[in-house]
Amino acid sequence: KKYTKHKMQVTSENFEEGFEALRHALRRADFVSVDAEFSGLNSGGPSTHQHDPVPLYYSKMRESVSSFMLLQYGVCTFERVRNGRDGSERFVARPFNFYLFPAVEKGLPERCFTTQASSFRFLAENNFDFNTCFRKGVSFVTDKQAQRLQADVLKRTAEEWEPVVLAAKDEAWLAERRTEIEVWLAAGDSKPQGWLDFASTHGWNRRILYQMVELEYPTLHLEAVGTERWRPMRLGLLSEEERLKIVNEQRAKDQAELVRKLGFWRVFSMLRDYLNDRLDPEEALPAAAVPTDQSSAEVISPRPKYLVGHNMLLDCMHSVDKFIEELPQSVLDFKDTLAKELPNLVDTKVLATHSSIKDVVQSTVLGDLYETIMSKTSLSIVCPPGFEGYLKDTNAQLHDAGYDAYITGCSYLGLHKLCDLSGNG
Repeated sequence: KKYTKHKMQVTSENFEEGFEALRHALRRADFVSVDAEFSGLNSGGPSTHQHDPVPLYYSKMRESVSSFMLLQYGVCTFERVRNGRDGSERFVARPFNFYLFPAVEKGLPERCFTTQASSFRFLAENNFDFNTCFRKGVSFVTDKQAQRLQADVLKRTAEEWEPVVLAAKDEAWLAERRTEIEVWLAAGDSKPQGWLDFASTHGWNRRILYQMVELEYPTLHLEAVGTERWRPMRLGLLSEEERLKIVNEQRAKDQAELVRKLGFWRVFSMLRDYLNDRLDPEEALPAAAVPTDQSSAEVISPRPKYLVGHNMLLDCMHSVDKFIEELPQSVLDFKDTLAKELPNLVDTKVLATHSSIKDVVQSTVLGDLYETIMSKTSLSIVCPPGFEGYLKDTNAQLHDAGYDAYITGCSYLGLHKLCDLSGNG
C-alpha cells in the first residue's frame, strides 16, 4: 500500500493512514526509538535532586507527571538491512510524529491539565505547532477507559441492555407514544407506509421508548435521527433485508466511532505488542524500500526488540499515566508495570556516560550527542519515500518529538558502534 508524502506528521485527519504505515514498519523493525513533548516539567512542588532516595525522587516526579499533558509522541522504527553482495549494512529509519490532544467524549471524564509558562515558551521558540496540536491532535485513553468503550460497543451490538424500572411519569409519556403508534398503524391498514416521527427528546426517554418498542412492537424498527443530545426518533416497518442493512450500518458506525475514541491508545498498544512479541502475523514482507539498489538486499533475522529513548524516565512515566493507568504510588509497582508492559528499555543518555567512550562524548545533551555520533562514526541510515523530512541535519527540528525520536535512534546505533570500537560491545 502506498501512503502520502507527509505520512510522518500524523494528526486526527490522517491518523488511520499513519497507523497502518506504522503497523507495517513495526513488523520489520529491529528496534524502535521514542520521544515525547509535554505541557510542562515541574508543577511547582518540591524539586528533584540527584541525591534523592529513589522512592522520594519517583514521588516528586509522579506529582508533576499527573499534572501535565502529552502534546506530541514521536516513534521511529529502525530496520537493519545487509547488502548480499558486499556484506555492507545500513539501517532504514521510518519516523512518525503524532500530535496528541485529549478529546471531550461522552462517557469519559474530561481531562484537565496544567501548562507551565516556561515550557510553552520553549516549545514556541522551537516552532511547535500549537494550532495543529489543539485542533487536530489525536485523542487517547487509558487501558481501563478503552475496555469500557469496547464493552459499550459490544453491549450495543448484542442489544443486551438491562430492562429499566419506569416511574409514573415515564409510563404516562410512553402511553402517549403508544397511542401515536396505534393511530399510525391503524391509518396504514395492513401495512403502514413511511415513517412515524417522534419529537426531539433526551437520552432517558429514547432508552425507555426503545424498550417499549422491542417488547410490544418487535416487527417495527426504531432509530434516533442525528447526533445531538436532544434528537428526534422515527419508527418504521421494514423488511428483514432493510432492517439488517440498517443494523449493520449502525454497527459499522459504532466501530468507527470506537476506533476514533481509542485514538493513540491503539498505537501504544501496538508498541507494547511489538516489545512483547505479540504482533499479529502477516504475509511475508518484501525487502525494505530505500532509495538505493535493492536487488541484493537481505533483511537480517529477528532479534530481541528494544525501545530506545533519551533521558526517558519522563517519557515512560507519561506513557504509563496517559495510556495504561494512573501512575502507581510505589516506585516498585511502577517498575513492575514497566517490566510487564515495556520490557527491554534502553536509555541513550545512560549509554553515553559509559567509561569506554568518555573521551569521545563530551556532552550527553541529545542534540550534541547526535552531532558527535554523526561526526565520529560512519553510519549508513536512509529513509524511504515519505519519511525523508528529517534527513536535513539541522537543529531547527530539535524538540519535534518525531525528529528527536529519529536522532535518538541514530545516537543509539552510533553509541553501540563506538562501544564496539572501544572493545566494550
